[in-house]
Amino acid sequence: MVEWARGKVIKRLGGKDNVKKYKLPEAARGRLLRWFDGNKRDLPWRKTSDAYKIWVSEIMLQQTQVSTVIPFYRRFVEEFPTCAALAAASGDRVLQFWSGLGYYSRARSLHRAAREIMRNHAGRFPSLFGAALGLPGVGRYTAGAVLSIAYGKPFPVLDANVMRVFARLFALRRNLKDAAVQKELWAAAEDLISVERPGDWNQALMELGALVCVPENPRCRNCPVRGACRARRRGLENALPDTGKKPAGVPVVLSCLLAGQGGKLLLEKRPKDARFLPGHWGLPEISPLKAPVQEPVLTVRHCITRHNIRLGVYRSAVPKPFPSNYRWVARENLDRYLVSSLWKKVLAGYSSSLKSSRSPAE
Repeated sequence: MVEWARGKVIKRLGGKDNVKKYKLPEAARGRLLRWFDGNKRDLPWRKTSDAYKIWVSEIMLQQTQVSTVIPFYRRFVEEFPTCAALAAASGDRVLQFWSGLGYYSRARSLHRAAREIMRNHAGRFPSLFGAALGLPGVGRYTAGAVLSIAYGKPFPVLDANVMRVFARLFALRRNLKDAAVQKELWAAAEDLISVERPGDWNQALMELGALVCVPENPRCRNCPVRGACRARRRGLENALPDTGKKPAGVPVVLSCLLAGQGGKLLLEKRPKDARFLPGHWGLPEISPLKAPVQEPVLTVRHCITRHNIRLGVYRSAVPKPFPSNYRWVARENLDRYLVSSLWKKVLAGYSSSLKSSRSPAE
């Protein structure tokens, strides 16, 4: 298996010199695994070999910090302890238990993938790489992580932490966002994978990036592979990695209605092709209803990826008639519908009125 993996890397990179470029001495490899054994964080998904729960954790951890994920993960797997339970749930129920974690397309893809697993894989996350890649929301990283950790298969991972570790270990001065660089690093990760302990190896690299080889002021004194680090030897540890310029934020202005009657608020089920929060329940936007607005209530600022949203909230009389994707919802049930942090900010900003006995428009 080792020779197969290395042969594949040689073919991709174009020669043995490139393999040598990303070589890590066996002593350093052993130190990294021993460091992981003694320093790994006590995380709930590390206490199971259940591929389903490991998969859920990997999806949640995408673009989200570990400390943020832990309570969401515990709540989610308590409500949906098996792939069958997740597949049987409604989409709204899944979003409710994802509420506050953001990037809701992850939850929708997870839900679709769970149903596909029940239909085509006997309720078990597939152990074949190609089958795993065929699931909604599962890319090369997620497939490699689940298969290596849950099934002990030697597939690599490459996330921001691992790329940063590689950039410093091998003094890579090129932009890590460049597609050719990422292709090269994937090949290097494949060559470096531990056949005996692939899951631990992948987690050790990620843990090193999260705890020691951090983006700013890396803690080189605590690094188990500092002796093999080319960036440290050349005094480049604070200059690397090169991640290029951060894209500028995109300003977005939206307006919505706060319309109520009889202790209920009017909500809209957003279309599946909506630019933001598709398929979510939220306060209705003004433009489709053409409702006469009375006065502004508050302005909420919120970020979704690199979009800086400025949402104006307006009082309004109840628009009649309104489309079939609108619904009156009792105030005590709003948490079941308004799962996005954007709407939670609106409710928090207008909490005094929501707690009163009068409707917002009265």
